[in-house]
Amino acid sequence: MPDMQNNPMTEIPTESPAYRISPMGIEFTGEVSFQEWTDLGKKLGDAGRCLGFLIGDWINYGEGKGPRFYGAEEDENGQKKNIYTPAMKITGLDYNTLSTYAGVARKVKFSMRVENLSFDHHRKVAPLKTDEEKRKWLRIANEERKKQDDKPMSARRLAKSILLGRVAKPEDMMVSEVDRKRENMTYYVTRIVVLWGKFKRNGVVTPDDTDTMLNLIDELRPVLNIVQELRQGIDQAEGGGAAGSHID
Repeated sequence: MPDMQNNPMTEIPTESPAYRISPMGIEFTGEVSFQEWTDLGKKLGDAGRCLGFLIGDWINYGEGKGPRFYGAEEDENGQKKNIYTPAMKITGLDYNTLSTYAGVARKVKFSMRVENLSFDHHRKVAPLKTDEEKRKWLRIANEERKKQDDKPMSARRLAKSILLGRVAKPEDMMVSEVDRKRENMTYYVTRIVVLWGKFKRNGVVTPDDTDTMLNLIDELRPVLNIVQELRQGIDQAEGGGAAGSHID
């Protein structure tokens, strides 16, 4: 369970004779010793590990209070409008980031969280069905620090261990030549399709929200360009020579 005595968000000095911290980053204006640099890095790391949960818990609280709390009325069918529209405006973060934070915070309860593990560790256990399974794998990941010079199991190794049902060995983490050759775009396209489904279910895209739709088109433009290149390649291979219609 997280240590309530230490709050990394209040322990970071925003100004010193040698640097200044702002929303844009750290501006170093003088010399810092290695020890000062190390101490600052530890505090930044602590803050980074808790940021996802802070925002996730914040979203989930607002969502639990209902649409009247966050300024959105119910639609004509009495359904709650989505929390993410105001959350995106308030935080300046995108939907995917916010929904990930909220989902992990909702599935990994406060009492389960392990302070020494990153948000990504908790994200790996979030899909597990039972709280017991989640606690088990978080405990295993944290206990690895006894074997790894006080470093927890990596999030990638944790995911592999969950898949195997046992702690992954170094050889388990190696990618075979066969697997390298097997890589294709199906996984990535599926992720886009799944995300699009979430957008529609959660009301992120509505028929009258042309700004959001235009932004999504811009985000998907690299995919559209790939399709365009493939069409041009097919035309050339078939001897047509003419390029397909340009995608604006």
